[in-house]
Amino acid sequence: MALIGLIDQAIKAAGSPTRRAKKMGVKQQVSSWRTGRRNCTTATRIALCKIADYDLKVALIEQVIEGLDQNDQTQAEAGAMLQAVVDAFPNAGWRRL
Repeated sequence: MALIGLIDQAIKAAGSPTRRAKKMGVKQQVSSWRTGRRNCTTATRIALCKIADYDLKVALIEQVIEGLDQNDQTQAEAGAMLQAVVDAFPNAGWRRL
């Protein structure tokens, strides 16, 4: 799941953006993460996964994929391979189905 989807799921699970922020211990809204103006750290992604009840292992693989340069052939191929692994297990990220 892309970062935006994870953010949306965390907001849905928390009940509101304000409650999500409170559970994460942050005051800022997530718009800067959505737009890419601010880097979403691994610690932030871990917190989002806990709130959204999303599997951290899958989220970390997805974070690596998002960080790869798609203009570099080697990185693009690595990203495609990692995405194929994630796609092979479509419900792997969700702990509650």
